[in-house]
Amino acid sequence: PVHGLYSAFVGIFPYIFFGTSPHLMPGPTAVMSMIVKGSVPKQWNGHTVEEESEEWVYLAQSLAFLAGLVQIMLFVLGLGYLSEFVAEPVISGFTSAAAVLIICSQLPSLLGVPKCDPADLLGEEHRGEECYLHEVVYSMVKNLENINGPTVLCSCCSICLL
Repeated sequence: PVHGLYSAFVGIFPYIFFGTSPHLMPGPTAVMSMIVKGSVPKQWNGHTVEEESEEWVYLAQSLAFLAGLVQIMLFVLGLGYLSEFVAEPVISGFTSAAAVLIICSQLPSLLGVPKCDPADLLGEEHRGEECYLHEVVYSMVKNLENINGPTVLCSCCSICLL
């Protein structure tokens, strides 16, 4: 949790000097968090890396450092124009898919139902694995009778206040 707090404001300081776009959002975003979580390997040096362990955080920090080096290299070589070759539908599709994934990952908490557990759906050999989108939706539909009314009321009020 502490690392997330630092990343929320430390990345903005260099942007003050090097940033060129008023439309970009520096700092951590939900999409960036999903990409990092999916990119950190589950196996490293012959053993399993537990999520949010010290080694997992080290790997995530290394990934961020390497991504920063690549961005600096692209800047120094003047290759920013390459981003213009990414078609608008590709960017729009990526953003829309990320929004759907974020919404589906938050819906169980908003409704007060248990989050998806692959072991419940597929058997004990899948314990600890991530759920795919269709499994998350199936799990929510399966738990519709367990919706927690006060949680939904609090969630709706919070969303309306935002």
